[in-house]
Amino acid sequence: MADIKNDFATDLVAYYELEESSGVRVDSHGSFDLNDTNTVGQATGKIGNCADFEASNSEGLQTGSDFTELSGINTISVSLWVKLESNQTGFRLICGVNNGASETWAIFRINNTWYWRIFKDVTGTGQAAEFNQSLIGTGTWRHFVGTYDGARLRAYIDGSLVVTGSATSGNVNSGAPAPLSLGHRPDNTDGYYDGLIDEVGLWERVLTSSEVTDIYNSGVGIPYEAASGGGAAQTARRGVVMMM
Repeated sequence: MADIKNDFATDLVAYYELEESSGVRVDSHGSFDLNDTNTVGQATGKIGNCADFEASNSEGLQTGSDFTELSGINTISVSLWVKLESNQTGFRLICGVNNGASETWAIFRINNTWYWRIFKDVTGTGQAAEFNQSLIGTGTWRHFVGTYDGARLRAYIDGSLVVTGSATSGNVNSGAPAPLSLGHRPDNTDGYYDGLIDEVGLWERVLTSSEVTDIYNSGVGIPYEAASGGGAAQTARRGVVMMM
């Protein structure tokens, strides 16, 4: 494995370890904490604990204000672990800045298709990389990374590139503010996600294929503290005591 500590925190905007049992989920890297709607639970995660979303209880996590840090730029990356608990139909937001009328970027699924979508300044419409749900499945932890380099969207599953989608060159939409949300689109009265989410990272740059492989780490994943070199100082905000 490469020495990912040298680069992991470069242009990292926010990172959610999702260790909390309920309530606010702390941004371990920045200051974009997530508020809890209808008591998102806790389960055993890919690394430590994770957030457990129950669609039947209309649960979700979101920032208290609009999240504009990954807008108006042309290089972004999103990394997270997911584990579906049921095979749902219809629209389901996994992670994104998207409330229907105001859309920036999103990872979501509609029926059997998963999408990694960027909404663009230059066209005002979405450009998507998409892939079949069979690459995700239910009941098993899978690692997803979506990147955008100003012209192409790439989607990785479990460290491997599964699809590349072309797009009109330009920046991510900067004229559509919305909160950062996990598990539910704020304006949608349905469409709640049913499953687990863990270790969510957001970057203002494109992760390389080797970095994606390193973060996946042969299916084991990498703890935030180990990858970032942050140690106890980085975990103080969420009250975790590390044995060094």
